[in-house]
Amino acid sequence: MANTPVMIVHQNTRPSVPGSSLTPDQGSGRTRKRAEGAKNLRYRIGYQNRKLTIATLNTRTLSKTQKLQKLEEELSHIKWDILGISEHKRTDEEQLTLHSGHLLHYKGGQHINEGGVGFLIHKEHIQNVIKIHSISNRVMYLIYKLNTRYLLKMIQVYAPTSTHADAEVEVFYDDINTAIHQELTHYSMLIGDFNAKLGHKEDETETPLGTHGFGVRNERGQTLLEFLLQHNLFVMNSFYRKAPLRKWTWVSPDCSTKNEIDFIISNRKEIVRDVTVLNKFSMGSDHRLVRSKISINIKNERRKLIKQPTSSKWRPLRDEIQYQRRMESQLAPMKNVLDPNIEDLNSLITNSLKPQ
Repeated sequence: MANTPVMIVHQNTRPSVPGSSLTPDQGSGRTRKRAEGAKNLRYRIGYQNRKLTIATLNTRTLSKTQKLQKLEEELSHIKWDILGISEHKRTDEEQLTLHSGHLLHYKGGQHINEGGVGFLIHKEHIQNVIKIHSISNRVMYLIYKLNTRYLLKMIQVYAPTSTHADAEVEVFYDDINTAIHQELTHYSMLIGDFNAKLGHKEDETETPLGTHGFGVRNERGQTLLEFLLQHNLFVMNSFYRKAPLRKWTWVSPDCSTKNEIDFIISNRKEIVRDVTVLNKFSMGSDHRLVRSKISINIKNERRKLIKQPTSSKWRPLRDEIQYQRRMESQLAPMKNVLDPNIEDLNSLITNSLKPQ
């Protein structure tokens, strides 16, 4: 794979972590000082409410340098911070710092037609990305540092198309499950091309969906919905009312069919402020870019974390022997049960602790 030297400043280098031995000082040379807290008030206030613009796009191909240059040109006209990429059709795994200063990390297969996933990270946010890890050439995640306490995980995916066997789809969801459970974070985003139609919400039990779906659900869409229910995730595309023109994300070659198959999914509905499809972002792909605005109030999250639940004041036992007898009496029905129901057992213990 040949790349134009002018396009790439340097390859396979990760940005230095703030406070590390490679952090540049304000003059020339390097400093070995440790990371210190913010000294000005504006910096601290900025960390109370973190805003990010996260997008995802099936590019169809980025195998040629001209396509990568076209992507950068289109991105220069819109607001974005991190872009998840599907079907770039580059081989192997590599990290490139582009001439613009943005960072591209991608994972492909051994052959150019195997799709692939990746992330393009805006140069202003590179220092906040503490890890990028690929599960396969269909699933990759990065971990973004919001502050010293909170992390955000973004998982970019590219699902098998309808021409692939169900066994491949099962492996794909197993890979997503692995990405979700590796290195748990406070916030998680699952984005990308799922090649599945979720359609409209059919009843109130379909909690991952809002009231603004698009199209008709297919079998792969049902598989995706069941996965979302299992992991308590929310399809944020469906929670925002948009004109039909701003809902579909894929169009057939003859332009007769338009489907919504690219999604922004989150484990926390309240952090997503908007999801929309951009009409004027032109990459020559049959997919359109889906963009979301994220706003996380760190101060409020910290307040929730440290808030103490109300509880009754603890009182010492007056008669330990009587308490022991009451416990034995309450738990007697479970004595000969080999596999007790945890809820029944919890109820018995709770009742035995109530003052009489």
